[in-house]
Amino acid sequence: MAENRPDPDALLAAIQKQEATQKRGQLKVFFGMSAGVGKTYATLEAAQKEKLAGRDVVIGYVETHGRKETDTLTEAVGGLSHARRSGYRGVKLMEMDLDAVLARHTATGTGR
Repeated sequence: MAENRPDPDALLAAIQKQEATQKRGQLKVFFGMSAGVGKTYATLEAAQKEKLAGRDVVIGYVETHGRKETDTLTEAVGGLSHARRSGYRGVKLMEMDLDAVLARHTATGTGR
């Protein structure tokens, strides 16, 4: 009968491997040859699907270029909760607020 039993070390290793993969995040990269090919829209569509699936999704910064459809999709995903104005050589710019993103990450208890 002992020969039919699975190896406990192999079982533990398999469970640990499965848990490690469940805790990992995924990175998607959207490439486009030039402006206006749909990178931002495709990214926001993917983010909306993740949000509808119950995953935590936040936009750090997005430039919609005033496109109504992209603006609408940005609002559906969650707006610009982590953007801030900054200045560089006299020019006012919008950028991702890294401190706010890191603070949120800590507050949600998801660890690093």
